Amino acid sequence: MWPTRVVLLGGMCLTALTVTGSRPLGQALGAPPSIAGFGPAQPSTAGDGGELRVASTPTLQQCAELCISGSPACIGFTYVSSNTTCTLSGWSPDFALVVASAAVYFPRTRTSDQNTSSVTPAVPYHLVVPTSGVTLRSGPLCDAFKANLQYLLKFPVDDMLYWFRVRNATSNNPNAPPPPGASYGWDNGGPDKPYGLRGSVAGAFLMGAGGAVRWGVTGSPSTVELQQRMKAVVRGIAEAKAADGYIQAFPKNESSRHENPDYVTSWLTHGLLEAAVAGESDALSLLRGHFDWFNAAAILPTFLPPAAQTVPFGVSRTSAEFDHGHKIYLIYQGLIHNTRLALSSVGQQQDVDVAADRYGETWWLEQLAQRNLSAVWLRSLYPHNYEITAVEGYMDLYHITGEPLYLDAVDGFWGMFRDHWLHVGGTVAIKEWMLYPPGSYFLDTTGEFPHGSPTQKNCSLDPAVPDRLRCPKDDPKCRTCGHSTGETCGQVFWVKLNQRLHQLRPLNATYPAEIERTIFNGIISQITPLPAGSDPATVLGIRQFAVMHKVKMVLSNISTCCEGQATRALGQLPEYVASFAPDLATVYINMYTDAVVSLMPLGESKLSLSIETQWPAADAVSIMVTGPSTESTVGVSVMLRIPHWLAMASAEVTVTGAASADSPEHYTGEPGTVIPGHDRYAVEYGPILLACVGGAWDDDLDSMPIHGVSTPLDGGSWLARSDTNGSLVFTVTAGNSAGLRFIPYFSVQSEMFEVYPAFTRSRDRILRK
Repeated sequence: MWPTRVVLLGGMCLTALTVTGSRPLGQALGAPPSIAGFGPAQPSTAGDGGELRVASTPTLQQCAELCISGSPACIGFTYVSSNTTCTLSGWSPDFALVVASAAVYFPRTRTSDQNTSSVTPAVPYHLVVPTSGVTLRSGPLCDAFKANLQYLLKFPVDDMLYWFRVRNATSNNPNAPPPPGASYGWDNGGPDKPYGLRGSVAGAFLMGAGGAVRWGVTGSPSTVELQQRMKAVVRGIAEAKAADGYIQAFPKNESSRHENPDYVTSWLTHGLLEAAVAGESDALSLLRGHFDWFNAAAILPTFLPPAAQTVPFGVSRTSAEFDHGHKIYLIYQGLIHNTRLALSSVGQQQDVDVAADRYGETWWLEQLAQRNLSAVWLRSLYPHNYEITAVEGYMDLYHITGEPLYLDAVDGFWGMFRDHWLHVGGTVAIKEWMLYPPGSYFLDTTGEFPHGSPTQKNCSLDPAVPDRLRCPKDDPKCRTCGHSTGETCGQVFWVKLNQRLHQLRPLNATYPAEIERTIFNGIISQITPLPAGSDPATVLGIRQFAVMHKVKMVLSNISTCCEGQATRALGQLPEYVASFAPDLATVYINMYTDAVVSLMPLGESKLSLSIETQWPAADAVSIMVTGPSTESTVGVSVMLRIPHWLAMASAEVTVTGAASADSPEHYTGEPGTVIPGHDRYAVEYGPILLACVGGAWDDDLDSMPIHGVSTPLDGGSWLARSDTNGSLVFTVTAGNSAGLRFIPYFSVQSEMFEVYPAFTRSRDRILRK
């Protein structure tokens, strides 16, 4: 029996095959944005922001206290020790949104008491995300999910617990012998060499394993082994816990240093929360005890918000300038650990207070709400796609408090980021270290990452070199200086942000559409399905960047930031297929993949929805109710998302679509990606980004050319469906480009490829331009 009501969501237009491209630089912006104000803050009146007061104080601390308690408008200060000059500063665009020579941010309010009351969200969500009852059966999502299980088995328990045990042992005996295992991956280095991001590897593993094993893949040896390792890691962290509840792997006196308070603490918080969902209830008590310490730590006010944003571009992370985490100015990476904990079953008001009062940045929220593009790409220090994780946190704060500014800022950021910093296919086009003005759609990591190498080699970190100041607008260094693109972390954060927005606005199909395209093109594309008979120890890993042409990055397994977030997303893939209304009377189908969705949440029903499809390799999708015939479905509603790229003739249970060409956008790109005499286009099949393979790489063009296609805007005139072995394939049928094929970007592995192939212009077209 089919459920009593079927509601269809989304648009109804025929657009399965799309020839498309990114927006020409500045097309929707008028004149390209100026960054002439990039530099120290200029003095101004208190009414304008900027300089508020100049005083003489004997110490840096006294200068800080003047800012904290002496002026409610003060958000920063400059202290010159040689003449004991203390300059207090207020907000202004030139001060807050660019690199100020000595901007020092302190909170204007402090939380005096730890409020242990529970948290009740002021604004309810209208969708519940499932954490069980969804099984992927086949298809690209299922293949990526299974590959992730094997990837996670590469993490040895003793290695993950190494620094927790070292910290615990040496706190009692500085000469304690080393524990079993070894310092592994980014615990042993990464961006914070030689210190390491100690504890981040355990956090990454728990994120992935906690996400994956919750689905209970019956009889899977991988799932059983991961459950045991997850339990061992949580138990090991508990055994190393300090008497006051402290659980981190780094020493307590390093809690404000490097990336410890933000990145590392967030990673372990994410991991323990995911482990708790998978059944490790002790993980929640560990987090509660630790944050009881963290929220009240005496050291907390020295880095929340960051005590100095004084580091100019080019300062090494190993220098004294980076002795404290606040010098890196990554405050936005820390907000999320408090908001996620606050929304857990052990969350308390103190978690909200610290997030809002100490991590919160009202000046930034106001600029995002006003749709100020500079607030995204000129945020001091290191504008980065990690800003998305802060916006996730602000969405949590809106959910908890109902404060309108939080939602206004989230909506402002979402619209700006989607319009100006997302590639075709939904991967992110901004990363730290370099500047990415709106429309900076770089295609690869030229100059930063040699092809196939995961080692970062920035071409210049010298502030005197104009790469950071003018690139990518008018500096020839743009072709040789690295502007990484498609960072996997950012893709995961984008998915998580859209998931929250969909929970708030369930009838807006835009959010699951964003989730869908980013998962296909920016997440499952970053892991290689395990070939039959291969050794997982040698072939499995996760790519850090989704580059857009030439050669994909090599797979790495050293627990990079992107591995941590990718394994989290890959383990949670089933939760994006469907969601439920809080009253448990409605199920929403958000993605179409071969899967079974249990209706157990809907009144303990033994029925399931079976989504049967081989999409995207085949167009047909059918959804059936399966289970005992005695079960009733009365009162159960099913909401089907009808994607904007799918044709639908009527509200039938079976929905079919056909391929068609759509109007393209012409890619102009950045210096070094525009090829004289050629036009460049990308092709999508529904949400699936396609890549051109099978052709010769032209080193002079730095692209894969397609010759003899006179109307590239009309995809149907030069592309023909020619699937092989159950895989989606389009063959180039026009011109003299025999052998060229377009396949899903997520299917590309080691072969040369091009997302934006170069189409040779005919002579008359060149004359017309």
